[in-house]
Amino acid sequence: MRIRDPKGIRAGFSLSELLISLLILAEIATFTIPKVLSAQQNGQNNARAKSVAAMISEAFYIHKINGLVNANTRATDLTPYMNYISYDTTSGSTVDNTPRYSWWYTCNSFYPCMDLHGGGVLLLLNNCRLGGTTSLNYLDFLYDPDGTFNGDYVVNTFNGQGKSIYFALYADGFLTTRNKMRAGSIQGGCAGTTGPDTGFDPSWFSW
Repeated sequence: MRIRDPKGIRAGFSLSELLISLLILAEIATFTIPKVLSAQQNGQNNARAKSVAAMISEAFYIHKINGLVNANTRATDLTPYMNYISYDTTSGSTVDNTPRYSWWYTCNSFYPCMDLHGGGVLLLLNNCRLGGTTSLNYLDFLYDPDGTFNGDYVVNTFNGQGKSIYFALYADGFLTTRNKMRAGSIQGGCAGTTGPDTGFDPSWFSW
């Protein structure tokens, strides 16, 4: 039913006009809402990862001012200065690798995992020691924001939210991601000389 005002001008909408408007709004929402939710999740992941990076840096600083940093320092040596809920070396739980990898890491005595208060899991790549105290010697860490393996190419895409961020912590205290590692970096007792690897940081991370 249409309503006319005293001047004879038609007011209101017909049922068909309302339905068309609702269909248009639904179509917009179909494309917009997933993008908004994804952006929100990316922001949360990024904030958590930065908090983890700060925790690693602070732990290393304390370890260093205590005079304990040397060529044999490993990632696990920093755990007394870190804030976490639980320390996992036995469960066999899995966390995602970085972009360009579809496989996972397993939490065990070789790769201990820390469940963090802010969410996610920090995996300590403890198979490698610092190997020296130059500005090129480093330790490495892997942070998975959701703490589970689900980042294969089909589920979370090559570079999406399911992927972990890799941190390299140098003997001089500098911390960075794999994309921005120093050229000629030395992974003591492990892979030898490495350098920056473009494309290994997940799309949700930025400094």
